[in-house]
Amino acid sequence: MKRERYLEKLTPICQLITYGLLVVSVLFMVYTGAVLFRRVTIQREKADHLRATVSYVQNQICFCEDKSAIYLDQGPEGDMLCLPMNGGQYEIRIYQYENSLREELSMPGMPAEPADAEKIAAVDSFEISLEDNLARIRIDGRSAFASLKSQQGGAP
Repeated sequence: MKRERYLEKLTPICQLITYGLLVVSVLFMVYTGAVLFRRVTIQREKADHLRATVSYVQNQICFCEDKSAIYLDQGPEGDMLCLPMNGGQYEIRIYQYENSLREELSMPGMPAEPADAEKIAAVDSFEISLEDNLARIRIDGRSAFASLKSQQGGAP
């Protein structure tokens, strides 16, 4: 008799404990899911930002009037892409300075002015090479290529 009474008192307590563990488990899974979703979203945003930055440089090369006149120069912190425009009177310069990719409109032969340049995006590294009618762009470990050939498909 005592034992049955004891079990009757214990049953609701066991049910409450089981229900509490279930609630804690569900809350833990929701929290873990939220943290993982946040991390995935941040990584996707970084990848989208990087893809947009690389595409911007590719498009600048593609829209250059005279692709045969595109050249590399030494920028403030490494390579500087120079894209002549308006018959060579001006040039668009793209380079890295203080962990950001910058774009500057200048006259050829003038020194780079990073303080006056427009900040395109935050980057850790920027490398570019021109070879065999192809520009190889590398930004933060992501590579892309842009053709230096004319629209007719021949050499520039």
